[in-house]
Amino acid sequence: MTADAPVPDLLLPDAWGIHRHWVNAYDEVVEVPADTVDRLRIAMGSPPADLDEWAPIVTQPGQDLGLGPVEVDCEDGQRRVIDGSVPRDFPLGYHDLLTSTGTRRLIVSPGRCWLPAGWRAWGFTVQLYAARSRSSTGIGDLADLGTIRTWAQALGAGFLLINPLHAVAPTIPQEPSPYLPATRRFRNPIYLRVAGTSEASPSPTIDRDSVWRTKLTALEAEFADSPVADEFLRWRAAQGPGLETFAIWTTLAELYGSDWRQWPEELHDPGSDTVADLAADHADRTRFHAWLQWRIEQQFTAAAADVRILQDLPIGVSG
Repeated sequence: MTADAPVPDLLLPDAWGIHRHWVNAYDEVVEVPADTVDRLRIAMGSPPADLDEWAPIVTQPGQDLGLGPVEVDCEDGQRRVIDGSVPRDFPLGYHDLLTSTGTRRLIVSPGRCWLPAGWRAWGFTVQLYAARSRSSTGIGDLADLGTIRTWAQALGAGFLLINPLHAVAPTIPQEPSPYLPATRRFRNPIYLRVAGTSEASPSPTIDRDSVWRTKLTALEAEFADSPVADEFLRWRAAQGPGLETFAIWTTLAELYGSDWRQWPEELHDPGSDTVADLAADHADRTRFHAWLQWRIEQQFTAAAADVRILQDLPIGVSG
């Protein structure tokens, strides 16, 4: 189904927002089993009577909103009027549709991924954790990515598509799925190449717990023996509060486990004085976790060089 084609009624969601049908990779319409839909409805409960008045609208340029003339405050600051179909030149993004009862989210999607004009290339798909070498520590790492990039580039590849490298909790057991991250902003230090930790006798399986214990010990020693680099301090400051919040969460996860719901209640609010005091008491540990992200940034940049590295998107998220 092309981006310009109208959405068939069959593919529209029901009153619960559940899509009974979907289109697979072969452009075939597939129906969700009725029993599955019934169970979802029971779990969700009855939809509110005014759902259609405030539920977000996802659309594309050229599609009719079916609302008549409406005003929209666009995310770039301009106010536009849509009367029927969304104009072809309407800006993509997340906007506010103005109604008589308030605002309603209007999401205007391009319908397909953007491709640079005139750009066409081929590349390899790599599950980095499985691309181990004799120098890695039981799991494929960023130095291995650099080796693969060099090899692929020599063959004429224009990109590499890899699994998500997003961070998980620093606890044992390690989350085995790269599709259940704790955050999509920061990366998993298990992919760092750490000197002196290569696997003596490679195992046919990936033991993430063993790998993380080994690398964590080596990284802690490296951090303790390294002077605080001005480059790191500048990089850390440039990341803003997001990195600090993540580093504090990681420190708390080490102390109390990966599930914040099991932490002491006074630690549930990340903006509380209690959390701030604890972060101050463990400032060196939060600095260590920020430093790990800096090291990943350095190694990832070196591994990618001038080849596009596309990272698969994890739709899931850690509980």
